[in-house]
Amino acid sequence: MGNPRQASKRVEVPSSSRLHVAVDAHNLFVDLQGIGRYVRRILAEWATRDDLEITLLFHGLLLGATRKRVAQLFPGARLRVARRIPTNAHVSWHPWNGTFFRGAAPSVVTIHDVTPFDFPNADPAKRASEQAPFRLSAATAARVISVSHHAASRIVAQLGVDPASIVVTPLAAGGSFVPHAADPAAADIARRELGAEYDRAPYVFCVSSPHPVKNFATLYRAWSEEFPQRELGLVATAVDASTAAGAVVLPRKNDDERLAALYRGALFVAVPSLSESFPLPVLEAMSCGVPVIANRVGGVPEVGGEAISYVEQPTDIAAWRSGLRRMTGDAELRARLRAAGPARAQQFSWPKTAQATLDVLRASV
Repeated sequence: MGNPRQASKRVEVPSSSRLHVAVDAHNLFVDLQGIGRYVRRILAEWATRDDLEITLLFHGLLLGATRKRVAQLFPGARLRVARRIPTNAHVSWHPWNGTFFRGAAPSVVTIHDVTPFDFPNADPAKRASEQAPFRLSAATAARVISVSHHAASRIVAQLGVDPASIVVTPLAAGGSFVPHAADPAAADIARRELGAEYDRAPYVFCVSSPHPVKNFATLYRAWSEEFPQRELGLVATAVDASTAAGAVVLPRKNDDERLAALYRGALFVAVPSLSESFPLPVLEAMSCGVPVIANRVGGVPEVGGEAISYVEQPTDIAAWRSGLRRMTGDAELRARLRAAGPARAQQFSWPKTAQATLDVLRASV
């Protein structure tokens, strides 16, 4: 990591002034996965604070229309919109796994994972394009926020960032992710979406994506071999339906209540990822009081502790078959995990994450 503090033009913050934070928001409306939800939750926590002035940064959008969308997303919030970092910003925050805006203010970047380095693209041009924003962050950021100690170790190993400049700030769940919905009708969302065949049949739920690191193929094969009569169903989000015959594949939406209902409707949740810097589905499922089975990889043990069940061989079909069979047949295990999950999840909260992130920003000015 270079010495970005010498290169940045500082705008001093008078003791009586609000901190002006420029926030890269270029994926705010389109990222429906973990990072997008992280950014929206942090901004929701900050939006009404009197000690902050926030400018959201977008590439090339019509600012009038963008302001309306921001107002819909954060009703009553005092948020400005711009195409570049204002010259009077005290600090800029880059939460999308890389730096996509440049300016004079000191920058803080959240690096969630280093997947483009740990699992590099075979195409040289695509690999270089995917890695470039990370390299820019490593060279220019005053501080780096990491979401887990495991992720921090990978940032040091792959990007050469000084460990002293990294601050670990875990994510959270909260909101709709509670053991019982405030509205009893919310519990029926899962059944309505899944159709008549799931009116009675139990299912395992997996929040996934087509990326190979999510390892959905291992879960799917283990499930299809272990439950050929579909006595346990499989429901997944955002995977390629053509590779999941017999499973229910649902689109991913920006709807926490829907997602929480799908968690709560499941017999248990499976997280077969090969690498997770911070496994948000693990935390969300635990918050909902739903048992979880996951690979013992990356940051999963930091989040799950002893409140989830582990598979020790991430790509071993037999190991996953055994894990699914045990979770399905062992009611005592599921009861223990249902009780342990919410207690473990209470260690994480968005207000704490938002405040810790703000502390890093203030310390960088």
